[in-house]
Amino acid sequence: MKYLISILALSVCAGCATRKEPVTKSVAVVPGTSISAKRLPTVRTPETVKAYPVGRYTDPNYPDEMHERHTVYRREQSPDWNYLPDPPMALPLGPTVAGSHPSPSYYAKAEGELNAQQRAYADALQEQNRAMKKRIESLQQEAGKVQGLEKEIDRLKKQIDDTPEPAATPTPRQPEPAKTENDDVFSAVEPELPTWEEGVSDQSQDFLISQMRLNDEFAAELAQVEQRQRAVVAFSPFVHRKELASLTQ
Repeated sequence: MKYLISILALSVCAGCATRKEPVTKSVAVVPGTSISAKRLPTVRTPETVKAYPVGRYTDPNYPDEMHERHTVYRREQSPDWNYLPDPPMALPLGPTVAGSHPSPSYYAKAEGELNAQQRAYADALQEQNRAMKKRIESLQQEAGKVQGLEKEIDRLKKQIDDTPEPAATPTPRQPEPAKTENDDVFSAVEPELPTWEEGVSDQSQDFLISQMRLNDEFAAELAQVEQRQRAVVAFSPFVHRKELASLTQ
């Protein structure tokens, strides 16, 4: 009986006990971070792509068609997880031109040699321009003498026709060079250099360009003067023996 009463008392006490509410714990969520491109090859190997240049060819299955030369890109290796991280490798893309990185001293030496060559070439052009200018002036003087001789010949012809048997041969005057239109083209003063070329940043290059331009102008002028001289000699009247003797006295 006592045993039964004790069981009932325990059951009544258990029914009156309060229950504890469960405590919820918040879990911290870690945000994902993106891997930089520098560290990406250490985690996942990139795909390997190679370029193959192909010339003209014909597919055996389609003999009536010809393919023009082009480049074929082939994936040699697919991307995968990198279980053995190695130093990052450059992506091979077939034949490439190697990049040259010479030292600054090399640049300075090459620039100095180039400037020296341009200066020497400009000096040579300047000397050639001076020689061509002197040649043009001499040809112009000779052309003036030819015209003066023609006038003197005409004068002597008229004098011989007027006096068939002259008592004494007149002393001819020295033929003066006739002034032509081209005498004042070139003066003794050195020609002025052209103005500074737009877009030219180096003065030596501007000097070289100006000398090349003067050389072209002198060459064209020399060709014109020589052509006029040949025309005068070809179409000038022949000098007779009597007239030549009177001119040489």
